Amino acid sequence: MTFMKNTKTDSASGSETDSGTDPKTTSNNLFPESCHLIRDVPLIMTPGPTQIRENVRAARSLITTNPDLDDAFFDFYRETCERIALLMNTKSKVLILSGEGMIGLEAGCVSLIEPGDHVLVLDNGIFGAWFCDMAEIFGGIPTIYQDDRERGIDPERFRQFLEKADADLRRKTGRTFKCATVVHCDTPTGVLNDV
Repeated sequence: MTFMKNTKTDSASGSETDSGTDPKTTSNNLFPESCHLIRDVPLIMTPGPTQIRENVRAARSLITTNPDLDDAFFDFYRETCERIALLMNTKSKVLILSGEGMIGLEAGCVSLIEPGDHVLVLDNGIFGAWFCDMAEIFGGIPTIYQDDRERGIDPERFRQFLEKADADLRRKTGRTFKCATVVHCDTPTGVLNDV
């Protein structure tokens, strides 16, 4: 496990010395001076848990209302959605989804996929494979491109697959893929697709 330590370099010898947690004596440029409270904690390189400052932790512990039942929150939410619509220059309804990232992926699928739609699913990880199930749940017909789960999708191999799959689909149905799914970073494995 890696620990972030406050160090400073002795200009004469070039060696690093421990400077403690005093923000005035540190030259650690990984964190701004105001973040001295989190400098000497383990640096965990995963999506979570996330280290936060004590003042943030304290603010998160305050009593709050249930947004499902709070009239004031409902008004605030509606106004915020309307303002985001203005910002995005759209007359379409804008919704803010509260939940983990998967809720956004599901919302995208339910918004785009209708029964009978052909969906191209790029699968080289756990979440890529998940899109196959989502497409089927909403009535889509998935065509799966599988690639190595230990590295990003190979563009040339994918191009060859797509040319053949698209030609086959057009020949059989007269249609093409309505949409395609791809995961930028499969967080369980850390595999990154260069989209």
